[in-house]
Amino acid sequence: MVGASNPLPPDDNTQREYEISEQPLGTTRHVRIITIGAGASGLNMIRTLRKHLTNFEHVVYDKNIDVGGTWFENRYPGCKCDIPSHNYQFSWRPNPAWSEFYSGHAEIHKYLKDLCDEEQLWTSINLLHSVEQAEWIEDDGKWHVKVQDLKTKTIIEDQCDFLLDGSGILK
Repeated sequence: MVGASNPLPPDDNTQREYEISEQPLGTTRHVRIITIGAGASGLNMIRTLRKHLTNFEHVVYDKNIDVGGTWFENRYPGCKCDIPSHNYQFSWRPNPAWSEFYSGHAEIHKYLKDLCDEEQLWTSINLLHSVEQAEWIEDDGKWHVKVQDLKTKTIIEDQCDFLLDGSGILK
């Protein structure tokens, strides 16, 4: 009988109910996604998810006071990209105006900030939020994530279906 609850065989002396869903095959379910890091990978993920998914929430947590990851954090004298600038850009956001063949950190950081403005990525980004712990809880089928708000020093407990690590190798 469709829609009826049918008992499953006992599992460890407990009995669970099984309910048949009345949704058509292929119906999308709402998912929540957390990305750690608002560098190039995290920013690209915001745009990619917006372009290809529906019925989702996406939040990006970054410990810094600004986006850019490596290009925000590294400010030493002479800090530049080690590949040609035209290769260090998104195909969906080319920059024909790079000032140098190997652009410096400030110009790359500005490129990333500008695309946040132009693509309206800021609404998904929470700066000064450090992911302190992430644990997959099998019974919930979700990631349980503890995030510290670095302004208030409070711990926020969050959950998601998918956890994406865009924090890079220079955490």
